[in-house]
Amino acid sequence: MDDRGKAAAPAPSMTVAALLKTRRFRLSKNLRAHLGGMAPSPFETQQPVADIASYLSSAARHDNDWLAAIAGAGDRIVAWLTGAAAKPVAKYDLSLSAGLLAAIEDAVDIRRTTGGKDTYIGARHVLIAILTAPDKRVQAELGRILQLTRGADDLHAWVTRCAEQVYEVREAGEDMGAWARLLTSRGHPAAAARLRDIAGLTRRDAVPHLANDDGWGLAAEHRVGDDAVAAALARLAASESFTPPLAVGVFGAWGSGKSHFLRQVHDRVTELTAAQPTGFHHRIAQIRFNAWHYVDTDLWASLAGCIFEDLARQGRGSGDGAPPDLLGRLATARRLTLEAAEALVVHRHAVSEADKARIAAEEGLRAERQQLRQALRPQIMAAAAGAREAASGQEIGAAVETVFGEPLETIIDRWQEPRQAFQDLKETLPPTAGLLRQLTRPDQWLVPVAVVAIAFLLPIGLGAASDWLRPLHDGLLVAVAGAATVAVQASRAMRRVLTARDALTRAAERFRAGWEASFSPTAGDAAAEAARRRVAEAETRVAQTTEDLHLALRQQAEAARAFHDQTAAARLRAFLNDKAAADGVYRSRQGLIGTIRRDFTDLSALMSTQTSEQETKDFDEEREAYEQRVRAFLKGPGRHLTDDEKASLQPDLGRPPDPAFTRIILYIDDLDRCPPDKVVDVLQAVHLLLAFSLFVVIVAVDQRWLKGALVKVYPDLLDREGQAAAIDYLEKIFQLPVWPVQVRGDAASEFVRRRLAADLERPASVPMAAVSSALPASSIDDGPVSDPDDHDDDDRPAAVDDVPDDDISLEPLTLTQAEIDWLAEIAPLAASSPRRLLRLVNSYRLVRASLDAGTSHAVVTGEGFRPLGALLALAAADPVGFAALQGALQRSADAAALLHAVRETVPSLADALDELLKRHESVYRGLETWCAVVQRFSFADPTADLSLPVENHSRTQKTLNE
Repeated sequence: MDDRGKAAAPAPSMTVAALLKTRRFRLSKNLRAHLGGMAPSPFETQQPVADIASYLSSAARHDNDWLAAIAGAGDRIVAWLTGAAAKPVAKYDLSLSAGLLAAIEDAVDIRRTTGGKDTYIGARHVLIAILTAPDKRVQAELGRILQLTRGADDLHAWVTRCAEQVYEVREAGEDMGAWARLLTSRGHPAAAARLRDIAGLTRRDAVPHLANDDGWGLAAEHRVGDDAVAAALARLAASESFTPPLAVGVFGAWGSGKSHFLRQVHDRVTELTAAQPTGFHHRIAQIRFNAWHYVDTDLWASLAGCIFEDLARQGRGSGDGAPPDLLGRLATARRLTLEAAEALVVHRHAVSEADKARIAAEEGLRAERQQLRQALRPQIMAAAAGAREAASGQEIGAAVETVFGEPLETIIDRWQEPRQAFQDLKETLPPTAGLLRQLTRPDQWLVPVAVVAIAFLLPIGLGAASDWLRPLHDGLLVAVAGAATVAVQASRAMRRVLTARDALTRAAERFRAGWEASFSPTAGDAAAEAARRRVAEAETRVAQTTEDLHLALRQQAEAARAFHDQTAAARLRAFLNDKAAADGVYRSRQGLIGTIRRDFTDLSALMSTQTSEQETKDFDEEREAYEQRVRAFLKGPGRHLTDDEKASLQPDLGRPPDPAFTRIILYIDDLDRCPPDKVVDVLQAVHLLLAFSLFVVIVAVDQRWLKGALVKVYPDLLDREGQAAAIDYLEKIFQLPVWPVQVRGDAASEFVRRRLAADLERPASVPMAAVSSALPASSIDDGPVSDPDDHDDDDRPAAVDDVPDDDISLEPLTLTQAEIDWLAEIAPLAASSPRRLLRLVNSYRLVRASLDAGTSHAVVTGEGFRPLGALLALAAADPVGFAALQGALQRSADAAALLHAVRETVPSLADALDELLKRHESVYRGLETWCAVVQRFSFADPTADLSLPVENHSRTQKTLNE
């Protein structure tokens, strides 16, 4: 059909009988039954006709399976169709409506597009045509039904159910992809997506949910129980009855849960401060410092900066009496403020001196120029004589005096050299000279002359009939005459100005010519040249002193901004950032440690309620020293500061009445990733913090790394006969050593279960299996026939093979409960380290996500997940020993031989393997299939020279499928 989107011209009338007999349409048996059983349309009462409502009613009466196909999608529509078909009277002489005939013609096109084993159209083609055709005639007739049944909102669901039925009754060679594209093009993407889904045209790629091993980022639901030691340490650190300082060393191998332990302490302290129980500090600043993040900087400056920045940030966010400028009260910030004030005074003095130097240079220049005039007097007189001659004449003299307000002689007498003459010429000439010259051009007066002529000649042309215009004419004559008078006078003035300007220009030119002609290399001229050089030198001095003044002014402005616009806290931040920078100008550590110590002294005295006598004494001495320095400065250079500037140097240095924090807990992590010198720097910093009663420091580190770093930095002092050992150094730094509890037994199983809880497969709201079982193979298309005896009625749906990927769907990976239970069961055999348990979980997720749908199904139904999980557990338990497992597996004929070979080559895995083989018989059967794959997820080199070559995923999948 052409132009389907528009209402086509009425088709030639065709009766039902003619339709069933014609060879124009090849109709299936079911479709012929539906058409033959149609009754007159309930919408056409004047002339009986079979329309789309007639066809749908007949289909509903003749085919219960067809009703099942659309059940649940438009119940009101189905009820109305059933009722409308209650009184059918088959009349083969009924005429077909234009809409129904258009739908049948569209069904022919659909059949041609979607293919099949032949070219017969069936009920499914007509139904989809009725529901989706863009032809306006079809839409109009369907719209009457939807409007009557209020079923317009159900149309998309109806089409989706019909798309499912299309798949159920598909024929061999029928293109489901073409069906999906047709539905999409007709505005039913949901039905197309459903068809793609059930027909296997959508490739579903699983996306595994992997988690990192950052103990600080671990969600609460994934934590492995509560460590009672961590909770007790948190209570100790927050207790008012405990007086710091305290340094705690959390020791353990990499991945043993040190960061997780710190996180538990941190969370328990947070809970205590939120609950505010009696006997505990409620204002505790908890600060995290990851040493590895600052490995390229000065660790001392970075640590101090981290502490101060976090305190300022948490203080601003507490909203609980936080001092507005905590950092500004520290010794370094106060010292930097005083230094900024001193710099401002210095630069202000420099500006004053530079201005004095400039004034002196200008006075010297004026004196040198006077000397030059005396030396050049002969040349000046000769040149002036030539200038007077060039501008001689009474008229010229009068013009110059009139225009410039002084005689030409007076102007020439001022000239001392040609440069001055031309400068004087430039300054005295009127800026409108060019415009005045234009106004004196004759062509500029053509329009005014024409206006005057018209004004005089117009009355003559109008005659007596224009008496009423005579007053206007007289007024115009007066205005024109006045304007002409003004124009004449302006023209004369312009000419006078130009005459004066030209005369002065000629005089200047003659002055220069006379100057050059009279100048010769005689003794007198040599004196003049010397005077000229002195003038040039004086001019250079003026230019230099002016530049120096500008530089001093810029430096003063920068010093003023640094003092007025930057807070004391900002100065401290800038200072520490510069200290921490790898290429900072203050890279040297000289004085830095002492500076940080003074700041921590102030911080402890300002914040802590339990300061020692020594801390109080140090704070008072530092404050008194600062105040003395300020007083001395204000009596000297600082006396020129304004009152506000002086006040900023005298802040309130006392302890705030309601400090934002009364205790600081510092968590230092990832120290065992740093080079030895950085490790020792952190230990020294911890030792420094132990001098202040404000700090509790908890350091997580691998003790082996710590000892190795100490020995490398102090090779001549530690671990030698008769000398101190590394452990002695650690005992001096840490008052409490703590080891995280190992994750064993039920705790390991619980860790895995919590990690995999989100991956558990949930039943779909309407599973495909339920849809298939609820919808039996319908007789909606029992087979196309042109004659009842031509075809059999038992054609069944054909399989969809080799369907190209028309779509890709990314879906989260899901695991069965059996998989999760198995991984949780074998988790204790994997390792006692949270990091290795997490590696087991993540590796299993990634392997499962990399398998195709068939292999994944085989893994679940054939219990292939058991050997896969077992091997991943062994790889996590002993990453190095796992490399030898493939060789042992190749040499073994059965499970007993394998266990014997493993005990000889990899004894570390023997007990775990023995336990795994005992737990389920399927483990041994799948070991060889999965071993090479799992090796790719271990730290063993999969390309190493092993007796069993490395397999790839495709071979493993082929084995499983076979």
